[in-house]
Amino acid sequence: MITSSNKYKYIQKWKQEHPEKVRANRKKWKQEHPEKMRESARKYIMRNPEKWKEYQRKYRKEHKEEFREYSREWYKKHSEEMRECLKKRSREWQKAHPEIKTSKYRIDHSVSELIRQALKGKKAGWRWEKLVGYTLEDLMKHLESQFEPWMSWDNYGKWEIDHIKPKSLFHYETPEDPEFKECWGLENLQPLEISTNRKKHNHYLLNKS
Repeated sequence: MITSSNKYKYIQKWKQEHPEKVRANRKKWKQEHPEKMRESARKYIMRNPEKWKEYQRKYRKEHKEEFREYSREWYKKHSEEMRECLKKRSREWQKAHPEIKTSKYRIDHSVSELIRQALKGKKAGWRWEKLVGYTLEDLMKHLESQFEPWMSWDNYGKWEIDHIKPKSLFHYETPEDPEFKECWGLENLQPLEISTNRKKHNHYLLNKS
């Protein structure tokens, strides 16, 4: 009598003895059932997001040139589609964030980006130092004095510069405004773990009340 256990062992043994036929059968099934394959892959990714990320990372590392070539060809074929998609997303983002049209937003964005580049060792010019009233060296010393044991300049990116009193609570239109100086003053800056900073958001007033 053939039991389920014996049948399973027989199938496994057959697969081991006929690897080429197994691969051919799998390939044929995939070609004949593309929708089922996509659905199966989608479910696997949802159940195993970390494994999928690790697989992608490993695959890209082992197939760098192949992946670059594939990316180049894909963008060539879909360049117009990509441009339209980016334009649409940009319009939607701007509509949802009207504050980007204000002088304050442009100032904050520019200063933040210039300081970030400077801390990463890139040439960001000296204009931001003139605007805030201190040098890159001053800023680095100030931040280092507040480092937690795990923080270093090598892992900048796992932590970031936090405004103790959030930028959104200040009101200014030019770098000459007193509130700009207060917002970007050293005493209002601290290093903070990136996820903690995201959770903090602009809760300064709540914490002070």
